[in-house]
Amino acid sequence: YTPDISLTSEEGLSRSDIAKFAELDGVQEAYGRMFGYAKTTFKATRLTEEYKTMMDGIEVQENGLFVPTEKSWFISYDPNQFKWAKEDLINGVLDEKALDQQDGIIAVVNNLRNNVSARTTDLQVGDKVYVETPAGTRELTVMGVLRSVPFSDSELNLATFITTEKLLSKLTGVTNFEVIDIQLQSKNQEPTVQAIKDMAGDKMTFYDFRQKNAEVDQAFLTMAVFIYGFVAVIALISILNIFNTMTTSIAAKTRYLGVMRAVGMSGTQLNRMVVAEAITYSLIGCLSGSILGVILQKYLIQNSLSHFKVPWHFPTSQLILILVITLLVTVISVISPVRRIKEKGISEVLNSF
Repeated sequence: YTPDISLTSEEGLSRSDIAKFAELDGVQEAYGRMFGYAKTTFKATRLTEEYKTMMDGIEVQENGLFVPTEKSWFISYDPNQFKWAKEDLINGVLDEKALDQQDGIIAVVNNLRNNVSARTTDLQVGDKVYVETPAGTRELTVMGVLRSVPFSDSELNLATFITTEKLLSKLTGVTNFEVIDIQLQSKNQEPTVQAIKDMAGDKMTFYDFRQKNAEVDQAFLTMAVFIYGFVAVIALISILNIFNTMTTSIAAKTRYLGVMRAVGMSGTQLNRMVVAEAITYSLIGCLSGSILGVILQKYLIQNSLSHFKVPWHFPTSQLILILVITLLVTVISVISPVRRIKEKGISEVLNSF
């Protein structure tokens, strides 16, 4: 959800404005966001010690709810933004229809207050949040927990919540979008940018983030080349080790294999025996390496990255890929040594040592 172009207006932006920009040739996505503030409260036990220290204590009522001294920041998402945010979902669901029907909100763990990251709350799925709205206090249910959002609030807030456009309007009274974000197609962007400028006119403020995004992409690419290059070197060493191990193993058994051929072993049986031995080595190596690797990965993510709430998922696809590559390399590694043995006569093989 990183935009190439952003538009803002002091008068506010409507849904029809979004539709006009979305229809332009060269526009890939156009989406808006509403922002609003409202006083919220919930069980005081869900406030972090970090926030209680910053506030120099919190007044707790008899019902267990605290008295809020700051407002919470509410952000609206559309279906596309909910889809993109699933990568940062720690728990719960991100479904616009369900949120509207059940008065649901999404809590954000890493809250950016006054452009500084702070863990202010520890809300969980199912917790009740009470919001002061123009129509009175409204009870909402936390239906999901996000690790973070790509926006920073310049004001001091209690917490950050994500909800739908419809529900945010009911909670805060905001009806207009504050920002329209536009993603451009990769080719022929300048005519599209000029058309957006012309359509925006003087009533909208135009922000071009393409250069900044290109610099971020370049930095990411540089880091990715370094990291995946390191992984590729490790993979290459592993593949060469498999070839070396199997070649050495078969060479050490040349006389034994010659004896087996002398007593009647066929070429097909020889192939099966060598492949079975090679696959056994590979499966043992894969199993031990995968167990140790998964344990280390889980430990690093859940301990070293616990502050960032990075979710850990069992790496099923990676383990399957490793297994397939290892078995494929193992089978290929025995082809040449076995062929050399079969090309020699039985007497030549028996007298080779």
